[in-house]
Amino acid sequence: MTLTQEKMDTLSRTSFLPVILVMDAWVCQYLLSVYFNRRREVRVRTLMVASFLVFATQLYFPDDINLLMALNDISETSLQLTFIIQITLIGRAVSVKVKVRSIVWFTYVAEGFIIANWLNVIACILEVAGMITGEAFRIFGNVLETVSLVFVLVFRFFYLSMSLGFRFLVAERKAEFVVYVLLVFHEFPFAMIEDETGVSWEFPQAICNRVLMISCIILNIRNKVRQGNRSSMMKSKRESANQPEATTRAKGTFLMTLPSKTSTGRAYQYPTFPEAAKVAVTSARFSQRVAENIRES
Repeated sequence: MTLTQEKMDTLSRTSFLPVILVMDAWVCQYLLSVYFNRRREVRVRTLMVASFLVFATQLYFPDDINLLMALNDISETSLQLTFIIQITLIGRAVSVKVKVRSIVWFTYVAEGFIIANWLNVIACILEVAGMITGEAFRIFGNVLETVSLVFVLVFRFFYLSMSLGFRFLVAERKAEFVVYVLLVFHEFPFAMIEDETGVSWEFPQAICNRVLMISCIILNIRNKVRQGNRSSMMKSKRESANQPEATTRAKGTFLMTLPSKTSTGRAYQYPTFPEAAKVAVTSARFSQRVAENIRES
């Protein structure tokens, strides 16, 4: 059976677009839940607007396939914009703690990509409204998307190699690196298939784009969970190691030497070696202080 453009358009409306809508809704809900507490920050607000556009532009299914593709361009551009804004937030947070010049310059470049992608979103909206036309905007958007994803790949794994170490990065983040590389080059196989068949594969490519981006998010969540588990294990080991030391400190605190008294009832003012030293130990208070020291350590 020969695949025609009409069959592909029908398949896109009935199957591909609903799947894209579900994945876009998941991304929007995830970003809103993660960054809602930081909603007063300007960049976080732009992130929320971009995540809303990812989902909202896929709610309307017009009959015009060109309009559908233009709306999908807005959604994809907004989706990659969320990645760039997140990497910018990370870069600014790292720059505040550690003044590394390379991270600072990467953050400045990321800010430039944010501006360029917002301009691309505005151009796509004007194209949907019929105010501007032309293939040049779409070509510019595709080039900007590829360059932006390459930048996200380089920036992300650059600061990860600085913070975690290159060996640890190669050993523990191979899957994440492969997914990011596939995300950068995901359009090229569909472009070759489109040239071979003469049919637009815009919406299958859009599904592939969402699957790879969601995979990046899930891998990031998994890595955070692993780091949290490692931190908990290290903390418990430190507590176990500090427990004997806390017990020793507590014993030293509650073992008190009482000076002996003379027959007249007066104690020596500076007894060096009392002949009859009395050791007073209160066991209940001792156990309580040991428990407190263990909890605090």
